[in-house]
Amino acid sequence: MERVREMLEEMGFTPWARLNLHMKEALNAFLECLSHTYHLAVTLLQQGSLRITVQFQTLNNLELLWSDYQSRILDEKAEKYLVTDDIKNKLNVKAVALKTEILEQDYLACKHSLEAISGEC
Repeated sequence: MERVREMLEEMGFTPWARLNLHMKEALNAFLECLSHTYHLAVTLLQQGSLRITVQFQTLNNLELLWSDYQSRILDEKAEKYLVTDDIKNKLNVKAVALKTEILEQDYLACKHSLEAISGEC
């Protein structure tokens, strides 16, 4: 959780101390899920909409993330970790739908880069 705090503070995001414990834990758990599932490194968080920049070591892990994105599994994971009961109660709603977005041009650029590194084409 310390790395998430550092990244949030570096970018001027809502001060870590002002995020409630549930939100801190939820964000950290989601980033750990991404790291574990797709074997990626989170390299940047940006404010506004939650924007997460990642780095891959292998083409297989990129393809797994892209497949989960296209099938909306990534949306489900984001909701599971980031939409807590506390948030729903504060908003007085029963459900909140999150939408993830990966630009195809970013996916293709990463894919071509990984193919070049591995010698695949």
